[in-house]
Amino acid sequence: MKKLIFTLFLCGLLTNFLKGQDFSLRLFVTDSENRKDSIQFGLKNNATLGVDSLLGEQDIYGQPWDSLDIRIIHRDIAEHHCLRASYFDDPHENIYFDSNADFKIEFRPTGGTFGTIGMNFEILIHSSNPPIFITTDFSEIFGSMYEGYSSIHLLDDNCEAVIWESIIYDENNPNDTLFTSNSTLTTIAVQFEHEVSVKLNADKKIIVCPNPAKDEIKVIADIPIIVKMHDIHGKELKVSYTNRMNTSDLIKGLYIIHVYNHNGELLKVDKILIE
Repeated sequence: MKKLIFTLFLCGLLTNFLKGQDFSLRLFVTDSENRKDSIQFGLKNNATLGVDSLLGEQDIYGQPWDSLDIRIIHRDIAEHHCLRASYFDDPHENIYFDSNADFKIEFRPTGGTFGTIGMNFEILIHSSNPPIFITTDFSEIFGSMYEGYSSIHLLDDNCEAVIWESIIYDENNPNDTLFTSNSTLTTIAVQFEHEVSVKLNADKKIIVCPNPAKDEIKVIADIPIIVKMHDIHGKELKVSYTNRMNTSDLIKGLYIIHVYNHNGELLKVDKILIE
């Protein structure tokens, strides 16, 4: 009886944990004529990669684009646009869907791994009257394990990231303008990740310490590494080609650490507090 109660208790904890990682984010776009459009997307434990009508998903692929129109897109290998496994380093493999689809609302299953279809979103914006201004509602990701580890990228015509920001909810600027675009076709890519894949972290055994830190951080790793520090808005502040980084000149606050190997592959992303 005790074993049954304990098992039910663990199942309850797991269910609450998964539900606790559910979140819905919104992107809003406004053009020079003050027209507006929006999308809703995120991760939900009960979602699938298909069309979930109960979650409000509807495939509008093939419907004409409006004068201002933002959509989450799926593209197969024949119509592939820009979706990649990662936008931090090159080369990276492209990601394809089995068929083409467009969504205003789309959710993916919670628990995907780094660089997979389930964790990477591609967003297109058609505008007849640029410039356009892209704002956000990231409030539901606050406190999630994905907050700060995930990123949103503004891409150029060659599908390269020209600007990127960490996905973090800033209660002081909840609806601040994220990107401005002067293009009639704007592409955005979103990567949700919780550090990197479990297997990769287990293999490399990468530890960032101390945390919180004051004058210096050290990255414990089994291989030669490159360490980059960014502020919470994605701006690169420091680079170290050793496993140590001086942080005595930084103001107190939250920062993001990216750890790479010498081939440029991203091995770990971590939050660190400077005191």
